[in-house]
Amino acid sequence: MCKNHRNVAITIGIILFIFVISFVVATSNFFTNDNIEKYTIAKSTVACKYTEKILEEPKEQEKIAQISEENATVSQKSTSEKVNSNSQKVSEPKNTNQEATMSKQQMQTNESKTQVSETKPKEEANKVQQNEVQNNTQQKAVQNNTQQKTVQNNTQANTVPSQYNGLSTIGRIEIPRTGVNMPILSKVTAKGMEVAPCLLYSTGKLNVNGNNLIVGHNYNSIFSRNKDLQIGDKIYITTLDGKRVEYTVYNKFLATPEETSYIKRNTNNLPEITLSTCTDDDNYRMIIVAKI
Repeated sequence: MCKNHRNVAITIGIILFIFVISFVVATSNFFTNDNIEKYTIAKSTVACKYTEKILEEPKEQEKIAQISEENATVSQKSTSEKVNSNSQKVSEPKNTNQEATMSKQQMQTNESKTQVSETKPKEEANKVQQNEVQNNTQQKAVQNNTQQKTVQNNTQANTVPSQYNGLSTIGRIEIPRTGVNMPILSKVTAKGMEVAPCLLYSTGKLNVNGNNLIVGHNYNSIFSRNKDLQIGDKIYITTLDGKRVEYTVYNKFLATPEETSYIKRNTNNLPEITLSTCTDDDNYRMIIVAKI
């Protein structure tokens, strides 16, 4: 009887062990499949959201081009109508009586002017000339002062500090559409990425040649609004020596974190910049490419 009880206990234990293992395997597959499904859904929605926005941009540009063409045709019509009306006015004959009266009045006014000019003394003419000379000198002095002030303001606006929050800089980036105006740090560090954009990679020199990859976190103060940039938007890069160069956005796309083809690309030895930041879900990188 004892042997039978032992055999029954052993079989029950084996059955329970098999049941526990099968339960663990089933639940793990369920959760992994669920996570994979959620990831694929999130990935597809993000891709669709950004690709649709990118595809809509050429349509908006076509609309803008059509509106500009319509405005140009309207302006041409208005100018042609003005020219025709002016030509009609010139072609209309004038009354001979009016011409005669106008000529008489002009003769009288000319005679009165000559009489007045002859009666004016030479001293008054000299005073007028002196006043004109003084006014001209004052105007020149004012112009010189304004030019000096504008030059000083421009130099102050273009100056880039060599240090920012204790970190070395390489230039300044300005993006009018997103409101970004801050220095570019010369290298990527954990501390630097928290405060400003950083130069991650360069195939040449800033504002001189090659591609310069500038990365920044998806923060409100840095690159969070890069997704709002459109083809044709302007980006300004100022180097430490004060040279400010205008770039125009010509490409915008999403890339995976593993993709690097947009970094080491051939720019025909022309200066280009590439901006990179994470998307909101951190699955992709928003890439903005601009050139002179």
